[in-house]
Amino acid sequence: MRLEPPPPTAPAATRPTTRDRAYAAAARLKRAWYRRPRVGLILGSGLAGLAEAIDVEFDVAFEDLPGLLAPTALNHNGTVMCGTLAGVPVVACGGRLHGYEGHPDGQLRFPIRLFDEMGVDAVVLSNAAGGVNPALRKGDVMLMTDHLDLIGRQSLTELRRVRLPTPAADCYCPRLCGAAEEAAAAIGRPMRRGTYAALTGPTYETRAEYRLFRTLSVDAVGMSTAPEADEAARRGLPVLAFSTITNECDPDCLGETTGEQVVDAAAAAEPYLRAVVEAVFDREFAD
Repeated sequence: MRLEPPPPTAPAATRPTTRDRAYAAAARLKRAWYRRPRVGLILGSGLAGLAEAIDVEFDVAFEDLPGLLAPTALNHNGTVMCGTLAGVPVVACGGRLHGYEGHPDGQLRFPIRLFDEMGVDAVVLSNAAGGVNPALRKGDVMLMTDHLDLIGRQSLTELRRVRLPTPAADCYCPRLCGAAEEAAAAIGRPMRRGTYAALTGPTYETRAEYRLFRTLSVDAVGMSTAPEADEAARRGLPVLAFSTITNECDPDCLGETTGEQVVDAAAAAEPYLRAVVEAVFDREFAD
């Protein structure tokens, strides 16, 4: 008896790539909002209040866009906003995802891929951070000019899909950094430059770790931003990034810091940071 070969089976559905999801998310935003954004913003704890200054023309929850998930971090509202800030068209993420929430590296970088698909000219990032440099006090804002990425776990497969790696020193745009410093000086509150160390978290560091970071010339520590800056640099997007110092990391005099205290300290510094960002927008991106 001759057995007939089984009928061919349909190929399994191809799983969408990160690029597919970024394209689909951008297409959704473009259908709802006709402008091309000049700047993409990620409003971490340090700039969460800046969302109130955006003239929002369309917004959508993270989880309603392909490739994004609802954040769980305190004071991250998980909304993508399209509108204008200081008259400049922007797309902004109200909050971000973190490695300690269980997300892979590609997920942390996804908003930058979305911004790139939207056609932005530059990226502005913000975070709340602990001040390792003794010269940084609670309420200060540090201009990020370099970083130490202890979060990044990007695979070689992902790296092949973008340009060759760009040195971290090239992440932060000298022109935009200079504009921010001039704006801060004009306000009468100069802004200190510094190096940011990104760790997975969610716990704060030990005394020994703070001492180690001092020896490595780290000025502030946090749990985000470096993967985003790296992704932007790989895509040729200029980056401007700020760390709001919400607690002082003195290894010889550590105090307890809660998430609510971090949010309160960031909120107190937000009007100053908002003024700096709006001045940079007026100088660099206004038509």
